[in-house]
Amino acid sequence: FPSHDRALLQLSILVIFLIKSGEVNIMGLFDTFKGLVGNLNNEVAKFQNADFLDATIASAIAVSAADGTIDSSEKDKLIKFVSVHDSLKLFKSSDVASIATKYIDLFSFDNGIGMQAVLKSVAKLQGKEDQATTMVLVACVIGNADGDFDDSEKAVVRKIAQEVGLNPSKFNV
Repeated sequence: FPSHDRALLQLSILVIFLIKSGEVNIMGLFDTFKGLVGNLNNEVAKFQNADFLDATIASAIAVSAADGTIDSSEKDKLIKFVSVHDSLKLFKSSDVASIATKYIDLFSFDNGIGMQAVLKSVAKLQGKEDQATTMVLVACVIGNADGDFDDSEKAVVRKIAQEVGLNPSKFNV
């Protein structure tokens, strides 16, 4: 199985076990998950501005580049992913794709330059705790999109959280 299929299978087995053991109510679990996704989308909807959009996409790309490279297939996937991700659907897809391409190109050229640009972008959210928190949460969702929020991705999220003045432990990173 590819890693995301294996993670989904493991999660499914765990959920079935918890439901059968009476530890979890299926409707309660579904409602909780639906609520978490809905809350994130509602939070993003509050902040429809250029700085928030740029910082959110920049942080998502930084997390995706945490392994040190973004090859051409990852680049295509990333642009498609941020263009269709629920929490970013509120923005014009052409704006999202343009910003994503900018950061992907910076990371493709040089990881240090890419990360510097990301930190400059996210710094614009300092003092805007609600926006900064939502941006970091989106970065966490991106990091965990494949079911494996690894140490290098967590390190990037930690750095981003610190840059905006948030405690990384708030995000379990």
